[in-house]
Amino acid sequence: SELSSHHHNLLWLVQLVPSWTVRGREVRRRLSLVIISKLLDTKHVEIPDDGDKQMSLLHRFLVFMKPSNLLRRMREGLGQQPADGDHLDAELEQEAYYLIYILLHLVSEASFFETVNSNQRQHLLKLCGALDKHIKCDIREDARLFYRSKVKDLVARIYGKWQDLIQSTRPTQGKLHDFWEPN
Repeated sequence: SELSSHHHNLLWLVQLVPSWTVRGREVRRRLSLVIISKLLDTKHVEIPDDGDKQMSLLHRFLVFMKPSNLLRRMREGLGQQPADGDHLDAELEQEAYYLIYILLHLVSEASFFETVNSNQRQHLLKLCGALDKHIKCDIREDARLFYRSKVKDLVARIYGKWQDLIQSTRPTQGKLHDFWEPN
């Protein structure tokens, strides 16, 4: 994760790792989590070996990726007030959404499993809820701001992929259906 400081290069690095072997998929998953942690500036997060704990960590990261919060943190990092120039604010917002786009690609890589057991299924249900609540609902589309639509489209594709994984597995032991449960 220290080979580059630019998030686009880090995503490209993850995508270079082969995904056709079990070891390659595991390296992609762990590297994605390390890079997400680095890009979100979470201090020294230990990446667990257990898949369930990795999914819990991914859920925590999704909550941090809320576009309005990420944009606010980027403004604070620059010492910029919200009213400082529309042009600079628009550039910063575009940069924030590009970062979210890259982070979502890394989330997709980190959540890839060949087969899904019932625990991972429960985590995927929670991830779907977090993706919907913290990212999708925070994006206001505008015809002039295409980058927002692009991020929302990626959210929809990831959500659809997770729903396919959920639908292809059995519900939790002893249940006929998984119903929505509030947090």
